[in-house]
Amino acid sequence: MTAVWIIYYPLLYRILLHPLANFPGPFLAKFSDWYGAFHALRKDLHETTLQDHQRYDIYRSEAFSKSKVYMLTQSKPNVHSVFSALDKRIHRSRRKIVSSGLSEKSIRRFEPTMDSQIEIYLQLLKDSAQSQQPVNMTVACKYLALDVSSLFGFGSSLELQTNNRNRFITEGMEASMYRTNIHMQYPLSKYLGVDTFLLPFLFSIKERYKKALKGMIADRLAITKDAREDLFSFVTDIKDPETGDEISQNDLFAEAEFFLPAGGQTTSSAIAALLFYLSRYPACYKRLANEIRTRFTDGSQISHSALSTCAYLRACIDEALRMSPPAPGTLWREIPRSYQERVVVDGHVIPHGVLVGVNIYAIHHNEDYFPDPSNFRPERFLSSGRAETLSEKSQAQHLAFSPFSIGTRGCMGKALAYMEISLVIAKTLWYFDFDEHSEHSDIRTETQTILDSASKESEEFKIHDQLIATHDGPCLLLRPTGKL
Repeated sequence: MTAVWIIYYPLLYRILLHPLANFPGPFLAKFSDWYGAFHALRKDLHETTLQDHQRYDIYRSEAFSKSKVYMLTQSKPNVHSVFSALDKRIHRSRRKIVSSGLSEKSIRRFEPTMDSQIEIYLQLLKDSAQSQQPVNMTVACKYLALDVSSLFGFGSSLELQTNNRNRFITEGMEASMYRTNIHMQYPLSKYLGVDTFLLPFLFSIKERYKKALKGMIADRLAITKDAREDLFSFVTDIKDPETGDEISQNDLFAEAEFFLPAGGQTTSSAIAALLFYLSRYPACYKRLANEIRTRFTDGSQISHSALSTCAYLRACIDEALRMSPPAPGTLWREIPRSYQERVVVDGHVIPHGVLVGVNIYAIHHNEDYFPDPSNFRPERFLSSGRAETLSEKSQAQHLAFSPFSIGTRGCMGKALAYMEISLVIAKTLWYFDFDEHSEHSDIRTETQTILDSASKESEEFKIHDQLIATHDGPCLLLRPTGKL
């Protein structure tokens, strides 16, 4: 009898007596954090969260700080990045320093380097087009974006576009993110070695990736800070004006290490997603191609500053980011111990230590903010005027759109990402026409079919949640316009 009570008491407590017992939600999630880890293993936590929100509703409160689970993303104890820093003072200081490397001036200085990588990408597309070979754009965009990201973070290209020597890094990076996501959903798994037991192949790939990163860091340290136009040269010797702190080399490369997947994988996801939607929505494709091809008379005129007048391009980018966000998961927060006031949500007090968060994929598919959420409609982002002058409905949409997160924890690389996405899409449409190619089953685009409120079949670019989005396709057949 005692043994039975030992087994059942914790279960009964979590169902009936736990401080969160009265909150609606999935029944199985009441028993263990393993519920989140299970869906992290399946890479569908973002979709499951959307279904939960649709069934149980969502809540909101401002009295939260970043959760301790982000400590699991630190490469070493007490080595902080902007992403992993929990302490608001450390985060504020680090953000001030690193943001100088992502200033408008720094981005303008980096644009020629980015353009050189885009030229390689365009030439490779041309070669495939001339041989009438379909191109898996997930692969092409990933290699491009990671070459750009490595140049910005470390000052040297991985040369993924032109050399297969380092291409294992993409697998290692995704394995590392996948493993981290499992740990963040079920922190105990890190200490139990659950992921090592279930997914032993992840360890060797991850270690090879980490070794390659250390080599890149060593190479950068071997030359002077001004030898390359990169994050290292932009922020070295800059002090926080508030604290006088400088960023250490360990902390600087913690930023660069995070920037590689954050800048490369997420940007490539956005580009691939938009190319998918353009290939599936011919009216949008035609309108955007017309905007680009009438705005310029020569491909050399396409620049970041010139593209600022292309409103439909930005609307298409935002709609792709909404439907298939590059970071589709939940950004976990918790109430800090130092916060003394009670936090009440829907009449219930939230205890300290309980993780809460907003799932980006779910809020981007909430019909209250984005009507007809499963259809690609860039026009929803063409509302003119400042946020405070928009209609109540448009303001709600503006606030709900958060592919780069929002507030003080928002992505500092947002401007750089928009520049790269804009340049790649504009130049692709300037130099090529394209159609989706789905006859090759080995590289067929993976889509998810959804029935919207009008019972009309619509398709979304299928993404998997591995902390960052992973995906396949679209597979495109390209035709040169004769301008390259």
